[in-house]
Amino acid sequence: MRDATGPPGLAQPALVSGSVVVALIASAMGGSLCVVAVSATWIFSRPRADEVGLAWAALLAGVVAVGMAEFVGVMGLVRQRRLAAEWQRAAAEAGSARTLFVTNMSHELRTPLSGILGYADLLAGDLELSDDRTGRRQWVSGIQRNGQHLLSVITDLLDLSRIEAGRLDLAQARTAPAAIIEDVLSMLRVRAHEKGLLLTSCIDDAAPGVILTDPLHLRQILLTLVGNAIKFTEKGGVDIRLSKAPGSPRTLRFEVRDTGIGIAPEAISQLFRPFTQADSSASRRYGGMGLGLSISRKLAELLGGDIAIQSEPGKGSVFTLTITPSIPPPEVQHPTTASAADEPSPTSVGAPSSESAPPLSGVRILVAEDGRENQYLITHHLNKAGATVTIAENGRLAIEATCAAVPPKFDLILMDMQMPEMDGYTATRLLRGRGYTLPIIALTAHAMTGDREKCLAAGCSDYATKPIDKAVLIAVCSRAIEGVRSGLKGPFAGA
Repeated sequence: MRDATGPPGLAQPALVSGSVVVALIASAMGGSLCVVAVSATWIFSRPRADEVGLAWAALLAGVVAVGMAEFVGVMGLVRQRRLAAEWQRAAAEAGSARTLFVTNMSHELRTPLSGILGYADLLAGDLELSDDRTGRRQWVSGIQRNGQHLLSVITDLLDLSRIEAGRLDLAQARTAPAAIIEDVLSMLRVRAHEKGLLLTSCIDDAAPGVILTDPLHLRQILLTLVGNAIKFTEKGGVDIRLSKAPGSPRTLRFEVRDTGIGIAPEAISQLFRPFTQADSSASRRYGGMGLGLSISRKLAELLGGDIAIQSEPGKGSVFTLTITPSIPPPEVQHPTTASAADEPSPTSVGAPSSESAPPLSGVRILVAEDGRENQYLITHHLNKAGATVTIAENGRLAIEATCAAVPPKFDLILMDMQMPEMDGYTATRLLRGRGYTLPIIALTAHAMTGDREKCLAAGCSDYATKPIDKAVLIAVCSRAIEGVRSGLKGPFAGA
């Protein structure tokens, strides 16, 4: 009699093939299901003794199928993660390339700007000796005005790059909001007066006198808001009001109100987009790149707030800045027996009066700078301040000049950080490695976040950016020399 399972010649292939098919189908549903399916096929088929080996072979085939499926799945996941990591790395490299591009652009633009603004300063100073000063003074004023405008555009681009890259560092310092407002008004009062506008402020009594926030960026936001209000107002005035925000005791509110041209409702949503103004005619009539408000809102968000707008065409606008600062702990007043007469006056340290000797009188300065225009301008300003100047055109020559004499023949070094043959970073590190301890001040056209830290890490005592500002240059050098003369202790003398 035939076995109920069918012809012997058909039972074994059917068992094997059936088990493999079920295993492959189940493997698509999950590895454990595959094993269960193969095992069930073996049990319910009731194989004869001579078919047990084939049943185990079927089970093994199912397990192998599961393993292969799982392996393929795992390899696919690994490949996806590897691709994701490569995409992230490519995005990071693209971001670094963009940051490098912006940094180099800053250098290439700031360097000629240094010459433009510097020569304008020289012309402005010499015009006092000329009989026909009116026309020439207007030309010089135009050079200075346009140079400063170009510099502000570069600064805005750098700020936008820093913010988008998440590399903008915020400070936490004791700040008087009322003093910040007064600074802004004093800086913009001349511009408002030229247009016949009133510039006023109102400080609520409930507003805190001192907060913890970033004063530099708070001032930058208010300068943008008040500057725009003056720009777009032809008559009337601009008013700044400081108060606490209702319902939020920690939130401060700065309102900038103007009586200007106003903004159409459909244009308000476009104001905070980079390179965008309320309408295309506004940029042609009033100028600007449309970066100020975009940067200001991003800064406001970093300060824990926002900027809101209320406006109506022909009736003016109200820009409301909110920030959420911290309240600083009260300062501890330490008792002292010194009288007020014992305290040095503000002008007695590092800032001689007009009747005293020049601020850098007798100071010997080595200027490491490869740009001919900058060599002349820096030398001129330092000579006017009483210093004696020697020029080195690259870092290698600066090292040779510094190490040629013992004791040192220079009191401080102004070091350009980007020079041919040997840059300022390398030269500074080598000088510090040879035991040079006198001040080395970095002078660079780079102004990105981290550039100052990079210069200090190389061994510089201080840092100043181009274009060269005469007052800042003299102040930085005076501070360094004062540190040496007073025996100030630090990583390097004068630091």
